[in-house]
Amino acid sequence: MVRVIVERQFKKHEEVDAVSLLIEMRSKALRAHGYIGGETLQSVEDPSVWVTVSTWADEASWRTWASSKERQEIVGKIAPLIASRERVSVFHVVSGGATQSAHAVDR
Repeated sequence: MVRVIVERQFKKHEEVDAVSLLIEMRSKALRAHGYIGGETLQSVEDPSVWVTVSTWADEASWRTWASSKERQEIVGKIAPLIASRERVSVFHVVSGGATQSAHAVDR
């Protein structure tokens, strides 16, 4: 199982449009193979910073969704609303104290 954390900083006054796109992305992810669940968080200290945390059955399921046409179309709509590149981090869920890999990608 992996957790994917996507951090975006939206331009001022773009949050309203961003919310509808993030909801659209989640509704499409619900139908993606391996998607388990997720949530969207907004920073208390800087309301322009939003984090999406999603859980996937495995890294391959996330990678398939990440490169899917459906997701890329929504990412394309989100891109003009963000102030800087989104940061994507993928983490293996650690169980039993075992250390597993994690990595981050700036997009």
